[in-house]
Amino acid sequence: MARPHIEFIQSQWLHWETLPQNANIGPVRCKILSIDQNSGECSLLINFPRGFQHQLPHSLMWQEHYVLEGDLSIDDHDLDADCYVVVPQNKSPLITSDIGAVTLSFFSLQDVSVHDQNVESLPIHVTYTPDIPWSEEGIDPDVQYLRLSHKTLWNHGKDTGERTILLSMGAQTHPPDWQLPQLFHPCIEEAYLLGGDIITERGTMHQGAYFWRPPLIPHGPFGSRMGSLSLIRLTEGTHENLWTDDTVSIDPHRAYNLALPKELRRWVVSDWVPSNAY
Repeated sequence: MARPHIEFIQSQWLHWETLPQNANIGPVRCKILSIDQNSGECSLLINFPRGFQHQLPHSLMWQEHYVLEGDLSIDDHDLDADCYVVVPQNKSPLITSDIGAVTLSFFSLQDVSVHDQNVESLPIHVTYTPDIPWSEEGIDPDVQYLRLSHKTLWNHGKDTGERTILLSMGAQTHPPDWQLPQLFHPCIEEAYLLGGDIITERGTMHQGAYFWRPPLIPHGPFGSRMGSLSLIRLTEGTHENLWTDDTVSIDPHRAYNLALPKELRRWVVSDWVPSNAY
């Protein structure tokens, strides 16, 4: 069973709960953003308590963590806000936190890298994301009305464009006359809104919003009032923009019209006021 289409859920609506079994990272609480109940692959917010210490067991899961707040150490790598780390499968590092931390975390059975190395020899990869320069290379001109730029955090090692990126969108942007055809991709796309807002055909996403979009799902167009910063993962297919024939309009005041599985619909708060909490 693949993960269901989630477009979108505000993480502020979700409750902290017990970590899924396959995401074996110690005694922490989490918010489950999406999960494949068969494989155990999942995307989470993880809340590491103050004084946390845990030796990870060897696992077939690859892990990606983006530190949202606090401090985290993975073996001899010290991380704070805006650090990104990839822990290859079969690693068993010691994870600690002095003051506690909140991370955006992804657990995957797929090879996150197909570099010409033995997987077990791959080191833990750590990046302080503010040190990566922004780039507009490869961005489709048809969406550049959004003033997009990106940073590649991790190249999954394939020729299909599968990667983890940060994407920045400009403030006070929208398509001409607030309408355009929708686009779709032959790959899975999931994203978490780290800051700002994104106006969509399903309502406005605010900081903490998350979506999981299977291949070939039409979406957009988009705009933004204040600009946005998102972490996006593109996996299991070629990333290219394809377009529908019909146009769709967006409106910054549009009520939610969300695509959610029934287990998530109960969490929606229709009169929710955006906040900076996770």
